[in-house]
Amino acid sequence: TMAPQSLTLTATLPGRVRAAAEAEVRPQVNGIVTEQLFREGTMVSEGDVLFRIDPTTYEAAVAQARASVTAAEAQLRAAEREFTRVTELSNRGVSTQAAMDAATSARDTAKAQTEVAGAALRTAQIELAHTEVKARLSGRIGLSQTSPGALVTASQAAAMATIRRIDAVHVD
Repeated sequence: TMAPQSLTLTATLPGRVRAAAEAEVRPQVNGIVTEQLFREGTMVSEGDVLFRIDPTTYEAAVAQARASVTAAEAQLRAAEREFTRVTELSNRGVSTQAAMDAATSARDTAKAQTEVAGAALRTAQIELAHTEVKARLSGRIGLSQTSPGALVTASQAAAMATIRRIDAVHVD
């Protein structure tokens, strides 16, 4: 005889728990790792230095870029003095238009070279700053995939370590 009754239906479904955020730590410059500054499995905060890459070549690049800026600024000052001199002579009618054009061109070129040298200095400073590999996310850092003495490259496929924020998780 059929009779109504209550049944609890259950289903077993596959699922996974994953971190709310995850960041793979990768180098942005080439070089030899000189230090690992964290303990695997511990919490790290955004901005913490995790690895140091040998900065010597990048320090040399910054020094070279500074010297280029100094040289470009000296050329600019000389070009501006020459432009002022030719302008005064031109106002008195003693200089040719060709000399005025040459002085203007030299001054403008020197200004552009100063800007190029300044941009090269900023690039060198950015690359030097990237020799300190910092955490871009606060969370728990996993196993280090790189050890001191290892060569790393800016375009490498393998992450140096992975940080996961697990204070909140997603369940799929």
